[in-house]
Amino acid sequence: YGQNFPNGFAQRAKAVGAAVQIAWEPNHGLGLVADDAYLQGFARAAASAGLPVFLRFASEMNGDWTAWSGDPARYIAAWRTVAEVMHRLAPNVAMVWAPNAVPEHNITDYYPGDEWVDWVGVNSYTVHHHDNDINQPALREDPSDALKFVYKTYSERKPIMVCETAVTHHCRACGEDVIDFAMDKTAQLYGALPRRYPRLKAICWYDIDNLNN
Repeated sequence: YGQNFPNGFAQRAKAVGAAVQIAWEPNHGLGLVADDAYLQGFARAAASAGLPVFLRFASEMNGDWTAWSGDPARYIAAWRTVAEVMHRLAPNVAMVWAPNAVPEHNITDYYPGDEWVDWVGVNSYTVHHHDNDINQPALREDPSDALKFVYKTYSERKPIMVCETAVTHHCRACGEDVIDFAMDKTAQLYGALPRRYPRLKAICWYDIDNLNN
């Protein structure tokens, strides 16, 4: 939040007939979010881009690792400000509200309301060991279970998106490649989605080197 709309990225996507998902993060806090020239300019630029934009504003708000967590009322007010401007000035923008899959206990506290949310998303990752701890293996976990709470809570009212997901293929805890694990869990996830979550309409793979970043 504070940067210009990524028009070059959007135009490259438009040229190949794609939509874009933008993770828009108020890393300096929610106090900067206002119906001002910056927000309106971003919305107009998004509208001018001429392609579908999934705007994932301030996701993972239920986790204490984000700068916008901890105050649901303030979060909801900021979200509604952004949503109102986008709905008014950029009808090609879908507002995607996306908690992390965990923790679950406070997810609903941050929901801005049906009229302010177009899609509901969820971020979820499948790891070989939790927290890089050799004493916390995750081999037997079903990756599709992570979607259960968000899907059950919101899918009757909103289309669902997996905004970020990936599977470990090199495990820091055990210090080795786990390619077979990654292949098995990826197949398990994609195989379960149509059966368990028929209102899941989009899934985005998140590719990053977390060992060196």
